[in-house]
Amino acid sequence: MVGMLARRGSSRAARVVAASVAAACLVLSVSAFGDGRYPVGTGAGHIPGGTYTTAGGANCYWERDDLSGGIIANDFIANPQRTIVTVDGTDGAFDTRRCGDWQPLGAAPLTAGPNAPVPDGTWRVGTDVAGNNRWISSASTGDCYWERLSSFHGGLAPVIDNFFGSGPTTVVLSASDVGFHSNRCGTWIRDTQLDPFGSLDTAASDNGGIRVVGWAQDRETGSPIDVHVYVDGTPRAVLHANVGRPDVGAHGYAAVVAVGAGTHLVCTYGINVGLGENAALGCRSVTVIGNPVGNLERITYSPAGLRVSGWAFDPNSVAPIKVPIYIDGRGRAVPTASQPRPDIGRAFPGYGDDHGFAVTVPIGGGAHSVCAYGINVGIGANATIGCRTFVTPTAPTGSIDAITARYDTVRVRGWAIDPNTADPVGVRVYVDGVGRAALTASSSRPDIGKALPAYGPNHGFDLTGLQLGNGAHQVCVYAINLGIGAANSTLGCRTVRTSGNPVGGVDAFVEAVGGVKVRGWAFDPDVATPITVRVYVDGAFRQSLPAGSPRPDVASSVPGAGPDTGFTGDKIMTPPGSHQVCVYGINAGIGTSSTLGCATVTVHTG
Repeated sequence: MVGMLARRGSSRAARVVAASVAAACLVLSVSAFGDGRYPVGTGAGHIPGGTYTTAGGANCYWERDDLSGGIIANDFIANPQRTIVTVDGTDGAFDTRRCGDWQPLGAAPLTAGPNAPVPDGTWRVGTDVAGNNRWISSASTGDCYWERLSSFHGGLAPVIDNFFGSGPTTVVLSASDVGFHSNRCGTWIRDTQLDPFGSLDTAASDNGGIRVVGWAQDRETGSPIDVHVYVDGTPRAVLHANVGRPDVGAHGYAAVVAVGAGTHLVCTYGINVGLGENAALGCRSVTVIGNPVGNLERITYSPAGLRVSGWAFDPNSVAPIKVPIYIDGRGRAVPTASQPRPDIGRAFPGYGDDHGFAVTVPIGGGAHSVCAYGINVGIGANATIGCRTFVTPTAPTGSIDAITARYDTVRVRGWAIDPNTADPVGVRVYVDGVGRAALTASSSRPDIGKALPAYGPNHGFDLTGLQLGNGAHQVCVYAINLGIGAANSTLGCRTVRTSGNPVGGVDAFVEAVGGVKVRGWAFDPDVATPITVRVYVDGAFRQSLPAGSPRPDVASSVPGAGPDTGFTGDKIMTPPGSHQVCVYGINAGIGTSSTLGCATVTVHTG
């Protein structure tokens, strides 16, 4: 009691000094008031009995007096701090100096919450500071004082327990305590080490509910504790954390909490044993699917109709479910989602692999609305797996792989399919707007057969030997419609440049005594026979040569060249001096003659 007696005082002199400056002639009954001496009651200038609080001021002094003026209780507080005083209706007066404004004590907390840190002052246990908890002070001085209170009347009677000495120190507040006061103890921190601890490890949808798995312990007991499960803020289950686990021993918990379909916030709380507070172990957002789930993944078209495929299952059963297919609002097929889908088995452990579906529905051309529905099992309702608008193709489709030109010959390669039949379709090739070739897309294309198995591989085309004149040409390819619809399709157009001119070169212009000789090779891509080469000297025709000698080097290196394309001229007699010698390949088909090469040759006298 030494500390308390040092804090408390009942000096009559102090009361008299305070009374000497009492406010005069108050005319109204007040509920909030400042410095002054106030009679207690309901008359003018009185304050009613009740509990009042102030944030406090430096050197705050208050006292409760009886009807004869004697001091019932008083206090002098040097440091500004929260103060709470209960004035009885039977008191004679209440005197206050340098305490700031007093307000009736309301129900709202005076702190950030009962578990939040609190500074020195007077506080309500349970409202401002949590009871049934151990609190630790931050002060390191030797004159920390605290007391547990049964009321706020002041004096010695309400003191349940107190302490005066060195900090930091601890105090255990009982849930039955009414108040707590401290001075020069610093900030008080609730000892959370006494709270339960643990984890909500997982929370996942499970057969129409939420499976929660975790663990929880309380340091004040070795026995299992309770865990409360809340869903969307509402208590839904009480579990006992007594499930054996290799990591935490017999302190695990696991259960399935039944909830409706939708997205829910599930939280678990460890229930405190002894001192401390219940503790949140974790929260998870979980989507519970009571209705069938799945996906309408793909719609394709073949001569047999629309092929509709995807996956579906009901979370309340591992058995396959029915998946009705509606087209344009009419039921057209009811496949069972029982085909192997290992990817679905991996994504949804426990339900197995066999939840795929695929069905082909005969249908005509045009736009169609395609919907798939999962038939419910257990809780929930039938669900839409997916809906799509699909336009049935009527025109042929395909692609030009390449249009290439070599000299004056063009090659056209690609593939074409009419979506309404597996039969080969016709292909037309136009050059500069004029039809030049008709063929059928019936050659083997294994890649197309693999990509479009319903149509088979025989839909390729390869046109060779299309001969064109010199210059740039636009080559367009069209697929001819066979089934529904009447429109042929353009597969594409390319611009190519062709030339039917002779090809060749002069290997050497050789000076001979008194003249010139030439050697080289030449051929015309339009003919297989040797062509003629002509030699001009200073612009005058001097010699005609056949390009028909063996040139295996040319045949192996120049596309389209035959084995016999070489030429060698006889000496052309020329006067001494410099001469311009040119060699020309003479055209034999499409195109024009071309220059094979020119050179300046100096002829010397013998």
